[in-house]
Amino acid sequence: MRVLICGATGNIGRLTVNQALSAGHEVTALARSPQKLDNQSNLNKAQGDVRDAASIEAAMVGQEAVITVFGAPLNWSTVTSVPDLCTTGTRNIISAMKQQEVKRLICMTGIGAGDSREHGRFVFDNLILPLLLGRIYADKNRQEREVMQSNLDWTIVRPAELTDESETDDYRVLTDLKGQKAKTIARTNVADFLVKQVKSDRFLHQTPLITK
Repeated sequence: MRVLICGATGNIGRLTVNQALSAGHEVTALARSPQKLDNQSNLNKAQGDVRDAASIEAAMVGQEAVITVFGAPLNWSTVTSVPDLCTTGTRNIISAMKQQEVKRLICMTGIGAGDSREHGRFVFDNLILPLLLGRIYADKNRQEREVMQSNLDWTIVRPAELTDESETDDYRVLTDLKGQKAKTIARTNVADFLVKQVKSDRFLHQTPLITK
């Protein structure tokens, strides 16, 4: 399939690009600096910013599915004011998808978004999220609402706290969070799971939380 990956040069973005290419997809990698990616067969690079609707519209032509893995960085600005990167970028992506009649959207947010709040580890739930990530997650929550209201074939993937551990088959995919607590998840596992959703409707219109 022809897959557009938005946020392709981030830590998970790079892994997702590689996983999608390994799975045999034709990938368009959208990023502000796509030249940071290695040249590979079946990889098309598109320079753009998700907040720039025109660059999204240009990259969307001919696509069959979209994976979004971008997010606001943790810095002084996002600690003290609410960013709008995820909301605005996702709104632009959804608009371009509808214009080009692209239906499949896989959107990565994170543990703490929506009803996954308070299902993480104690330190994350009680210190990291409220003190450092609160405003970033306000943006992610608005992003999720944009996706859920889009009428697209969407899946929202919420990874647990991210690590650089090796990929493993021993992780859980949770859709019923009652009584559940997430731990961590390897970035390589997140990329693998995102790419697998391109051809699967197992979690269509669901918000799976992935964790060890």
